[in-house]
Amino acid sequence: MLAKSVGRAERKGAIAMTAGSKGLLSIHEFSQLTGIKQSTLRYFDKLGIFSPAYRGENGYRRYQPFQLIAVSVIDLLHGFGLKTSEVKTFVDHRTPERMQSLFVEKKEDVEAELVRLSRERDVIETYCDLISKGLSAVPDQLAVRYRPESSITVGPENDFTTSASFDRAFSHFYRMADRYGIDLRFPVGGVFDDIDEFVEEPGRPTHFFSVDPQGKDKVSAGNYLTGYSVGPYGETHDLEKRMAKYLKKNSLRATGPVYNIFLLDEISLVSPGDYLLEAFVRVG
Repeated sequence: MLAKSVGRAERKGAIAMTAGSKGLLSIHEFSQLTGIKQSTLRYFDKLGIFSPAYRGENGYRRYQPFQLIAVSVIDLLHGFGLKTSEVKTFVDHRTPERMQSLFVEKKEDVEAELVRLSRERDVIETYCDLISKGLSAVPDQLAVRYRPESSITVGPENDFTTSASFDRAFSHFYRMADRYGIDLRFPVGGVFDDIDEFVEEPGRPTHFFSVDPQGKDKVSAGNYLTGYSVGPYGETHDLEKRMAKYLKKNSLRATGPVYNIFLLDEISLVSPGDYLLEAFVRVG
C-alpha cells in the first residue's frame, strides 16, 4: 500500500489512536528500520508522497509496520533515478499496469548494468592475472609449462608488405576493433604464424589480439615453451633466438603459433626499460 492510502484513508482511521498505541513506530524507529533519513521522511510527508499513519497533537509522526513496504518501494523509485515529481505522479496515479511497465523497464536497465559490471570485472581480473604472472616470472628462464585453454579475440592480418610500420599496423588494429568485436579495454598481444616467422621478424606479428576471456578465438590447452624479455616495446633482446635454440637443443618441435604479451607494461610500471614480455609456443 503506497502513499495515498497511508496518507489519507489510513490516517483518518488512525486519527483516534493515542500516541501510545501499541504497534506504531516513531519516526526515529521507522528511520532506523528503513535506512531512510528522518529529514527525507518529513520531506516525503510535506510533498504528499508518503505520510505517517498517525500524527499526534504534538506533531509527532507515528507509522504502522506495513508502511515499511510502501516506503521501500518509493525509495526504490528514487533509486531508479526518477525525480521526486515523477515518483509522486506514480504514487498518485499508480495502477498494476503502470507499475509493471516501470519495473520491466528498470529490470532491463539493471540487467544491462550487470553486463557492464561483469565486463569491467573481466578486465580487472585479466590485468590482475597478467601482473601476477609478471611478478613471479624469472626473466632469463626458458621452460616448458602447461597452459589451460584460454580465450582471445584475434584482429585483422597485419600488412607489412609495404613500408607499413609496427605503429601503423597497431593503429589499424584499433580502427578495426569494432568490426572484429574487440573490446579495447583488455590487454593486447601479438601472434605469429609459427616460430620461424617469430625468429625472422620478431617485431612484425601476423595479427594482434585482445586478451578477452570471452573472446571468440581460442588458445588451445597444452605444453608451451615459455620465455621472457625485459625492455621497452619493440625490443625482444633475442628472446626469439633463445627460444629457437632451446627447441633444437631439447629436440622439441613447435607445433603452432607463437603468442606474445606484455605481462608488465605502462599499466603497472613507470619505466619502459622494466616492461616484461612473455612469449610462448606449443611444443610436441
